[in-house]
Amino acid sequence: MRAVLALVLLGSACGGDDSDGDSAADADTDTDADTDSDTDSDGDTDTSTEPVCECADDEACIPAYGRCIAAGEGEVEVFVEDYGVREIEREGIAVYFPVSEPGDSTFAFVADGVDAQDIDLYDVTAPSGEILISEALVGQDPIGHNGAQFPGRSVATLLLPNQPAVFVEDGQYTVRVTSHRESADVRLWGIRKIDPDLTGGSLAMNVTFVSLPGIDASTAPTDPELAQIHDRMQAIFDAAGITLGPIRYFDAAPELGEHEILDAVTGEDLNENGQADEMDALLASTAGYPDDGINVFWVTDAGGIAGGIAGSIPGPPGINGTLHSGVLVAAHDIFFDAKPRAEVVTYLGTAIAHEMGHQLGLFHTSDRSGFTQDSLLDTPECLDTDDTDDDGMISSEECEGKGGDNLMFFEADFENPAIPVLTPAQAFVLNVNPLVR
Repeated sequence: MRAVLALVLLGSACGGDDSDGDSAADADTDTDADTDSDTDSDGDTDTSTEPVCECADDEACIPAYGRCIAAGEGEVEVFVEDYGVREIEREGIAVYFPVSEPGDSTFAFVADGVDAQDIDLYDVTAPSGEILISEALVGQDPIGHNGAQFPGRSVATLLLPNQPAVFVEDGQYTVRVTSHRESADVRLWGIRKIDPDLTGGSLAMNVTFVSLPGIDASTAPTDPELAQIHDRMQAIFDAAGITLGPIRYFDAAPELGEHEILDAVTGEDLNENGQADEMDALLASTAGYPDDGINVFWVTDAGGIAGGIAGSIPGPPGINGTLHSGVLVAAHDIFFDAKPRAEVVTYLGTAIAHEMGHQLGLFHTSDRSGFTQDSLLDTPECLDTDDTDDDGMISSEECEGKGGDNLMFFEADFENPAIPVLTPAQAFVLNVNPLVR
């Protein structure tokens, strides 16, 4: 169940001139835990889509929050500041950084421990003194579900706002960066975005083929199956006003070709960062890629992952070369099958969009057990009580009318030709990511 959101809103909910944003996080073998709710007297989730705020001509409303967001015109500006490398002990260090200036819509803080084990962000405090994330609250952070801590992950990313109830403040934030190891060298970045339109934008893609039969970077631009997959993805992201492109194609370096077939989840994980070392090698190879796009790797088989897996939730936006800088998708036989089945094209297009949603900041709407949900007020809840066959796992069929048709349902029906749902709050999360411009 969602816990009640306790955060004091740090700005104007309606008719304001802010251009703030939000985001969240996960991979396709996760168990999400989210916080917050909007319930009526019967205990049912309020997912009304009727406008409840009055917005200016250059604003749009997020109904469930009564919040007006920027919907004007102008250039998107993204600023990246490298804070350098800090040595941290297990208990962590406090980092102070001037973050936001008037007009900032998004702020991201990234801590990359390279192959260090379990880099986490705790005790995040806003300039006003509001506590946003606290180690003492353990999953009940005032801002709701966020990606500041993930078991084992060697990169921690905090993206604010992570939902429409959160606003970016002007001034200095503080955060405590920790490591599971006794000590680790961690590189820190701050990313700011000024965006006059949080209702849409463009999302560049860096697409890499890892020794795939039937396709490479030279043939990809004219490959008919890939075009159909991208059309499916575009139809999904249309709901968020996001246009995919430019799309750039790369071939993995020859020494990475052996990772065409890997086990992304249960494969050897010597650095214990929650994903296979082979996946680490692929995502780390993005170091020289353009930093304005999301990285997608096509492999033939990813082991127990039928569709794909995201590097993190959210991933480090625009920071390439980390072990969590992108998503993997398993192509199976789509590019060398003489007659690829339409349902496979649909499946892969939806699967990639789902993993990209994670990398950009979206969590599963409900976890597989039905015990935990995301933090967004307008995504329907499917609960453990909806598990009618008592197999310990909710399904899209059991969750019909309760989010089973959402893009971020934990076990989305990827073969369903219907376009999966993205709610206004989910669209907001996607659009505040610095990669959407």
